[in-house]
Amino acid sequence: MQVVYLDELGKVEHLPLWIALMVLTIVSDDEAPKDARTLIRRAIQEKSAEENRVIIETVAAIISYKFDQLSQREIHKMLDISPKETRLYREVTQEARQAGRTEGQAELLLRQLLKLFRELPEDVLLDVRNLPASELEALGEAIFDFGKLSDLRAWLEARP
Repeated sequence: MQVVYLDELGKVEHLPLWIALMVLTIVSDDEAPKDARTLIRRAIQEKSAEENRVIIETVAAIISYKFDQLSQREIHKMLDISPKETRLYREVTQEARQAGRTEGQAELLLRQLLKLFRELPEDVLLDVRNLPASELEALGEAIFDFGKLSDLRAWLEARP
């Protein structure tokens, strides 16, 4: 077994990328932004698109931990990267899209139910709006089986 001290490995720009990432965790706050941008440039030049994305995300995560008082927007600006290049951005965007689709689906079903029953009690409105996407889909199919409001209520009550 051999002990390796990160602070003795040398400058980030002279190290292999994956080792340089580890060293980035211990560089001074003054050097960190410059070294991080250097690693990102090297990743773009030297690595495949997939490795490039992983390295950019790792650099952004390291810098986020080092400068935890900064917002993600400030980190992206510091690193001169687009937020779209990070997994966090993609995940948040995907979740927001899904939430928007679910909300739109609920509102469409409510309009259909209002057309069918003329009016809906507040508790039914809330129950439909709070259904998860999979249940909204099931409601979209079941809506044709409802003859009266009590059928809808029974369907909603049968849900877990």
